[in-house]
Amino acid sequence: MQQMALLQVQNAFMGHSLISSSSFGANEVLLDAIPTIDSGANVPSNIQQDDRYMVSESGLTEGTSKWQSQSMTEPTPSSGDSSSHPHLNQYSLFDLRQPSILQVPTNIWTLTSLFCTPALLDLYFDEFACSWPLLHRGRFFSALEQQPLELLCSAALLGTLFESNINEHAAGSGSQVNQRLAAKRLHEWLLENLSTYLNQRREEGLGRVDGDHAADLAAAQALLLNIIYGICSDQVMLRVRLCSSFGTLIEWIREAGLFQHDNQIMLLTATGIEMDEYHRWTAIESKKRLAFAAFRLDCYISLCYDRGPIIRFQEVCVPLPSSDALWNAAHPGAWRLARQLEPNGRLHKTFSSLCNSAFAGLTHVAVPVLLEEDYELALCALQGGLWEASLQHHEQSILPHSSDGSIYRTSEQIAIERSEAWKAQLESWHTHRNRSQQVNADYSSLAHRRSARFSGTMMYLFSFLRIHADIVLIRRLVASFDPQRGRPASPAASVTSRCLESRLSAWAETRNARVALRCAAQVLEIYVQEEIDRAAAPVFRPVVDLMGVGFYEVASWGHR
Repeated sequence: MQQMALLQVQNAFMGHSLISSSSFGANEVLLDAIPTIDSGANVPSNIQQDDRYMVSESGLTEGTSKWQSQSMTEPTPSSGDSSSHPHLNQYSLFDLRQPSILQVPTNIWTLTSLFCTPALLDLYFDEFACSWPLLHRGRFFSALEQQPLELLCSAALLGTLFESNINEHAAGSGSQVNQRLAAKRLHEWLLENLSTYLNQRREEGLGRVDGDHAADLAAAQALLLNIIYGICSDQVMLRVRLCSSFGTLIEWIREAGLFQHDNQIMLLTATGIEMDEYHRWTAIESKKRLAFAAFRLDCYISLCYDRGPIIRFQEVCVPLPSSDALWNAAHPGAWRLARQLEPNGRLHKTFSSLCNSAFAGLTHVAVPVLLEEDYELALCALQGGLWEASLQHHEQSILPHSSDGSIYRTSEQIAIERSEAWKAQLESWHTHRNRSQQVNADYSSLAHRRSARFSGTMMYLFSFLRIHADIVLIRRLVASFDPQRGRPASPAASVTSRCLESRLSAWAETRNARVALRCAAQVLEIYVQEEIDRAAAPVFRPVVDLMGVGFYEVASWGHR
């Protein structure tokens, strides 16, 4: 939904009596708007490559032997500035045939020439990577020739989300291909074939997946980026395929042992490859970041598509990700210096144990210094139980009363108590995050901190929406109000519509409706601010669009 449309919906909300500020007491105001923070984006750097290589029948590129002897995704870093690479006009195309994991047909090679540009890769790292710090910029560019084509294209596709008109900069392409359709075609090919590749690797492993295989790890990283791109570009028709591909990714991560920290250390030792401390840490941290990115993405998909999360926090038995300063270290010397300044206690406890202690209220357990992004992960950990409680709560609203009402009252009371318990957890999360905001400010970059705060705030409001609003009901209402149907409703559909309106009428008279509409208005208000982090905003677009249409229809229905 475009910004003007969202603004119109927001204005409609703010003018509706159900959500006016006078309808709330002091304890019902949830959050203030996010403060304005400058982005501080870096000036794009550029890359130059001249050699061409052809794709072999096996799908791997025929070229210099160093591509086979070195890792594609964890190359040796350069000793210079982590953000520098050779000069090239930023809108020129890569004139390079990259190594590839898959067998790439000629028509896909043609599409890659439109997207594998230095400008788009720089946009990925400058605008998007602060929200999803999965790839290391310095190590990525220092060994660009070793990066598989699939990973380059996946990063470049996300870069297109921040480029207003990439076609005008496609120097020398001579193509009139519609850029949006080309991106859609490339994305669908990557989504399907990367999923197939990981499934085949799982079958070939006979129950054992090698998480240290460079091509497999790169394929998993590329698939995750493609799933995020599909959500950000709001590919509604790909919803089933996105969820299916994500399921494949999660199963690969599980079988590769990426959710088990001790397993990763054991596997790395078993390889027999001699590695210094820095490269050993890099290998483990890269896999850890993939695991946490999948955990976050599971929560986002749960919110966007209104289903229960498939990863529970108890499964994520790895320590918290490192700080930005440590992750972005350009060489071993800088890494050793950054490690001395790393917050205390982050490597000694797993994420699952920290969550168990926090949710159990064990105040005597030592808690490490938590960063802004850690609080977002904690909110993701709440989503599984919160989804179950909200489902039970909304189910009670449509169950028929028993003859004496006792069974209904007992079940309803249990559902209410569970909902109140989760609301208390959310408020506790909100309080602790605000207290630590100033303490942890120096450990993360400004862009990363702002992105995590925006995402955490949005997720906090969505969590309250889950409790107070029946999202399934709203989705069904949106479908029934769809003007594109243009045909008379059948008798059965009319009965269904009346049932939905009856449920909506009962809900609209409750405090839940006021809180839900207030939350929706705040989400829209925050989302359309020009100061928000552009990298985080697109991931929430599907659910924001749902609220923009659904809650607007609810407000309009209330005036009928």
